[in-house]
Amino acid sequence: MGVAAAANGQGQIGTSQSGDGQGGTASIGVTGTASSFQAPTTIVLAAGNGGGNNFRPLGTFTTLAGGGGVGGQASITIGPDASSTADFGNTSIGATGDGGGAAGENSAGGQGEGGTASIAGTGGGTAQFNDVTIDTSGTGGGATSPSGQTASSGDAFGGVINVTATVGTTLAIGAN
Repeated sequence: MGVAAAANGQGQIGTSQSGDGQGGTASIGVTGTASSFQAPTTIVLAAGNGGGNNFRPLGTFTTLAGGGGVGGQASITIGPDASSTADFGNTSIGATGDGGGAAGENSAGGQGEGGTASIAGTGGGTAQFNDVTIDTSGTGGGATSPSGQTASSGDAFGGVINVTATVGTTLAIGAN
């Protein structure tokens, strides 16, 4: 078992227009004098998932317009104290955005846009990670029409990833 922080947004399906999904802000911080943190697994997620045919919790009907999905902000922060230590174990940080799918004549898949994910250390201290996976991908929603000629898929845009260690901070990845 480990630690998980999630601020996900999930749009629901609607027959003519599905709802958008916007990720929020999820963060884990080890800050302050002589702070410490230890977990075998650390997960920080701020995903946004647009409603659509790929997300159908309400039944089997389809939508003409998939909702947009926009990732939020997911972060791990260490510092600003040289006496602070952290062992995050196996770490996954995600701020993905997935557009919802659609079906029908003149249907349109939703846009997917990745958010921002970061690991930041400043002011000293040491953070250890067994391994790190960071994902801010965007995936556009697919679309299909019975004629095969009038549907358009959603656009996709990747997000931003920052990994920084400043002012004497050590980020030891794969060092455990």
